[in-house]
Amino acid sequence: MNEVMKIPVKVAVATSKFMMCLTASAAALVYINKGRVNLHLASATVLGIMMGELIGTRVMNRVHADKIKMLIGLVLAYFGYLMLAKGVYRFSGVKLPGA
Repeated sequence: MNEVMKIPVKVAVATSKFMMCLTASAAALVYINKGRVNLHLASATVLGIMMGELIGTRVMNRVHADKIKMLIGLVLAYFGYLMLAKGVYRFSGVKLPGA
């Protein structure tokens, strides 16, 4: 969103979180209706999410957008490497460093 539509990083992150909230809520309703929700685990998860939201909001207001962009890029690169390492290990049995 940031690169293609020139939307500021902070707005793009908020929009992405909003859309994920909608899709996750729809999926959660399916599991709740089927009675497959562990309420103890769900309540602990909600508390963690709320704490993360509060901390994230305060950090986003103090950190420059370029640093947020770099951090998101590093996190995505790290998880991309982990996925690649897992695939290489399953395919060839070679374990890559750090994985």
